[in-house]
Amino acid sequence: MTMDAPKGRPERTRAREAALQLLYRAEVGGLDAEAATREYWEGAAEYLEGDAEYSVRAFAETIVDGVRAGQDALDQRITAALTNWRLERVALIDRLILRMAAFELTRGSDPPAVVIDEAIELARRFGGDDSVRFVNGVADAIRKKLDTDDGRPN
Repeated sequence: MTMDAPKGRPERTRAREAALQLLYRAEVGGLDAEAATREYWEGAAEYLEGDAEYSVRAFAETIVDGVRAGQDALDQRITAALTNWRLERVALIDRLILRMAAFELTRGSDPPAVVIDEAIELARRFGGDDSVRFVNGVADAIRKKLDTDDGRPN
């Protein structure tokens, strides 16, 4: 995973990319969250484009902290949305993107369509050939389940 984001990307998009990279580093590198976070931010100054650093960092860390703290519940939501799949079989990048999307969908700070679109873009940028369709389908199923649970129409 690289930090070579094109200039001019919206701050929340860059924050989501940073969050995915932080979660990936912690998972693959076997680092605890604090070590992965510290190491990542030390090398991310240019990627964050200066002025956006604080807001990008704050939102990215909110996502990372929320995903790590609620991982079991998020995994349950994802598992409930999977059809003929076990969570362990889902590619790591796709699983991390889905955890992030599930966290944001349950948090409700951004419209569901935005959260799902951002998850799709992460899958397009960092995932495999089938990631976009897979992430879109599972994230939308999570959204529909949340809508049903909240009594809102799909």
